[in-house]
Amino acid sequence: MPITSRMRSQRASPGAGGDGGCVTAVLGDRTETFFDSFRRLEPAGGSVRISSVLGSIGQPLIDRTGGRDSPFEGAYVTGWYPAPGDARWDLMRDVIGKHAFGDNRVDPDDTGVQTTWIAYTALKSVIESLNEADITSRTVTKALNDGTRVDTGGLTPALRWRYEDMIGSSSYPRIVNSKVTFQVVRDGRLVADSKGFVDVTKTLSDASATG
Repeated sequence: MPITSRMRSQRASPGAGGDGGCVTAVLGDRTETFFDSFRRLEPAGGSVRISSVLGSIGQPLIDRTGGRDSPFEGAYVTGWYPAPGDARWDLMRDVIGKHAFGDNRVDPDDTGVQTTWIAYTALKSVIESLNEADITSRTVTKALNDGTRVDTGGLTPALRWRYEDMIGSSSYPRIVNSKVTFQVVRDGRLVADSKGFVDVTKTLSDASATG
């Protein structure tokens, strides 16, 4: 269900609060349906702001709902990765252009495509660290358990999966990366709202304690 809360908006992003309310949605593929109804209810010039997490509001959704005329214009979005136009995605775009040319199903702005790229980048980093001829699921698992440092080219902080890298939150027991990016929809594009990654460990821990 959508959560209406100015306080949560203020915690999510510096400057995102202010007067009026906000609507935070984490609805996955139902986000578009909800906001299509929501914008019909919201009077012109209303003070309600929209915030969400990456995965509910992404560039493809913004594009197909009107771009700069989309109901998501001005929305604040918390994501795990840099904004789609960031130069750190250039290598992924080059690979897509070379190997998937003409296939418009592979959208570099789509969070699913971005997550897949990062997953294979992480796997490549682990495999290259092994220096073994025989690569198996057992050797990869051991490398991860032993704390092999995974570099994703700056698309995430350096990743490791040791026990001590987990944040100790009962609600999010598997999270080892608690750093996010803050983005905003400006002129129909998702762009960075603040520089670099922001550590939200305390927020996740507080949510676990009160959830």
